[in-house]
Amino acid sequence: DASGNLPRNCIVAEGLSSSVMNDNLVISNNEISNFWMSGQWSNGIFSYRYNQAMQITGNHFFQTAARTASGADTYNVAILVDDGVASTVSAGFVISNNVIGGSAANAGGSAYTISHTGFLGFEGIGAPLGNSPVNSIQGNTIKNINFSTGMPYAGQGYWFFRPLSVFGGAFNIGTTTGNTIGATTGTGSIVLNCNNSTSGGLYGQLILIGGTGTCLVKNNTVGSVTFNQTGTGTGELSGYGILSFNDNATLESNTIGSLTTAASMQMTGGSTPYGRLQGILADNCNTLIKTNTVQNLVNNTGNFGELYGIAMWNATNGKTQTCQDNIIKNLGTDTGFGVDVTGILAVSNPNSTITYTVNITGNTIYDFTNGASTSNECDLNGVWVIRRGT
Repeated sequence: DASGNLPRNCIVAEGLSSSVMNDNLVISNNEISNFWMSGQWSNGIFSYRYNQAMQITGNHFFQTAARTASGADTYNVAILVDDGVASTVSAGFVISNNVIGGSAANAGGSAYTISHTGFLGFEGIGAPLGNSPVNSIQGNTIKNINFSTGMPYAGQGYWFFRPLSVFGGAFNIGTTTGNTIGATTGTGSIVLNCNNSTSGGLYGQLILIGGTGTCLVKNNTVGSVTFNQTGTGTGELSGYGILSFNDNATLESNTIGSLTTAASMQMTGGSTPYGRLQGILADNCNTLIKTNTVQNLVNNTGNFGELYGIAMWNATNGKTQTCQDNIIKNLGTDTGFGVDVTGILAVSNPNSTITYTVNITGNTIYDFTNGASTSNECDLNGVWVIRRGT
């Protein structure tokens, strides 16, 4: 405004009631910039409630100057779809061909730079939606971002960066045109600086699939992303290319990392906090993971950190997790500290009573590197299956 303040929300859509809803609204081809409020949530587009079958397409989201928060926790979101009323969950949304990042349209210019010495969270597209009609997220690009957060909460875990996250209902994600988080080549399109000096955990979830609806996640690319830890705490920094805890998700033909650029997705920094980097994680859910490529991932944090191409964790009776026909290559570490590197990990949490099924078949795993010094232990595993408990 005239006094120089920035908007908290640029575009807000809200219907009247569950019987008088906005239907088939179109928000397209806008340049949306400088949405920011320290200590609050700020949103480029905010679909609050009572909206159905909205189209959000071809928009550009950027910050023309670096933004620095202070004080309370701050969250910055480009597109937030949040029904807000549990009994009237929206559905039928199409979110396509939007570009998020940079200081100008098309993610051009300098990086979209946001920071907080306390806690900062970022979402590119956050969409908790309903089942019917199926929601569609296609052809979006999120890149050219420089992000910095602290971690003031000891003993707790917080997500801090979610370029694409869905919850609740049914989604087709990348099925016609893949979404891109970062870039297919090069390094550092997205840089995440994490200053964790506590015993807490920071979690970067580049594509997050939650809820219970049927989700097909296909043809998407996550690459040119750097997790940089700068703190000295005893907690952890975890990065995920795709994280799913949805029982009805299929993760198919996605690329995590790059086919051509070494260390495309990487974790760097000191030997503390503990560093874990995972290409794809299915967390305590039924999941089909097939024909994906996980390539050129590096964890250089040390402190006996971990790097997994594909991981499947389970602590619930009756689950089935299938990992088939994936390619996992060029994973490693060149730090002097020990980092365990595993192509495919399947592990159950301690529980002697559960029975579940893991299918691992037809995968191709090769070209792992270990730069640990002779005084530090480092395991290289193609496939590692762990049954904890009795």
